[in-house]
Amino acid sequence: MLIKIVDFSLRYKVLVLAGFALVVFLGVRAWRQVPVDAFPDVTPVQVVIFTESPGLAPEDVEKLLTIPIETAMAGLPDVDQIRSLSLFSLSYITIDFADNVNI
Repeated sequence: MLIKIVDFSLRYKVLVLAGFALVVFLGVRAWRQVPVDAFPDVTPVQVVIFTESPGLAPEDVEKLLTIPIETAMAGLPDVDQIRSLSLFSLSYITIDFADNVNI
């Protein structure tokens, strides 16, 4: 098998050199187009909403703050996921968007 490959490459030198030049050209083109960053940002595009209402129980915070905000934010374009946490006097909502969204 190796002898056949060597025989082919010796017989068709121009074809092998043209293939090599094509591979080098495509490699250089790919290298120039790929964005390389020293510290790539792998975090999702997200927005965090904190709301505070002193004196409310977690159930009231959920009913009066968290659910209305989640409902309003669910209508935004390119929303992937909405997560929320309701605590005593505090509502914490995280909205994840698609990667191509400009915040």
